[in-house]
This record gives sequence, structure tokens and C-alpha cells, in this order.
Amino acid sequence: MIIEDILLKLKPTRRAFALDYMIIFILLGTIAFFQLTGNFINPIGLYGAIALSTIILIYIEFSRFSSTYYVTKNKLITKKGIIGKQINSIFFYNISEINLNQSFFQRILKYGDIVINSQAANQIGFEKVTSPKKIIHKIEKLMKYQNNQRNI
Repeated sequence: MIIEDILLKLKPTRRAFALDYMIIFILLGTIAFFQLTGNFINPIGLYGAIALSTIILIYIEFSRFSSTYYVTKNKLITKKGIIGKQINSIFFYNISEINLNQSFFQRILKYGDIVINSQAANQIGFEKVTSPKKIIHKIEKLMKYQNNQRNI
């Protein structure tokens, strides 16, 4: 449970699942095309394609729902899982490095993975978040503010 005030709450973006959505679109589009042209599909194939599309949609939403990332005024928190929970956090004063991992495809769709390393060799990641450069900028501002507060 998170006791502090949450400044930013993040979830993996749906953009990260563009390929999965494209597969669903192609499957259902193909079914619709065959039905509209009068070429009926075997019921097993029809139900199989609909079931596969449903499974992919459930997978996407389960992946998004099971991961949440928080930025508070003192630390970064990752919370993963639905039944079993895994909560990790790093205080701003312990952060040693912030990295952005972004493929060409991710840059085009404006999302990426942020990896935060601590001085104690701990690591947490904000995976598949929208506008990762803006998030890193906010984190760095909060780190600077916290460091100034600790030095007073």
C-alpha cells in the first residue's frame, strides 16, 4: 500500500501492443471480408479466430492492468501482479542512474522503457510508458529538489 501522495501514476501504454491489435484487426477483417463476399468460413475456423482475438485482447489488458508505476515526492514505486504482488521502490537520494531504452518502433510511437538503478545495485523499471523523456525530466527535477532539501 502506498501511503505518500502520488504525483504521477503510470501504466504500460496500449501503443506497445500495436502489433497485437494489428493481428486482431487482420483476423476479424478477413472473417468479415469472407462473410461479406459470400465465402462462408468453416464454423471451427470462425470460432477459432474469434477465440484467438479474445485471448489476445485479454492478454493485452491483463498485461496493462497488472503493472502500475508511481512517482511520489520521495521515491519511485513499481507494483506488479494481480494475485501475487511485487512492490519495489527506490528513494530519489539512492538513484545513481536513469536509462531510457527505446527501439526505433518505440520512438515512432512515443513510448519506451525507463530503467532506474540505485546505489545499492537495485533496479526498477517503468516498462512501455508513454513520453518517457518527459517522465525522466520530471524524475530528475524531483531528484534535484530532494537533494537540495537534504543539503539544507
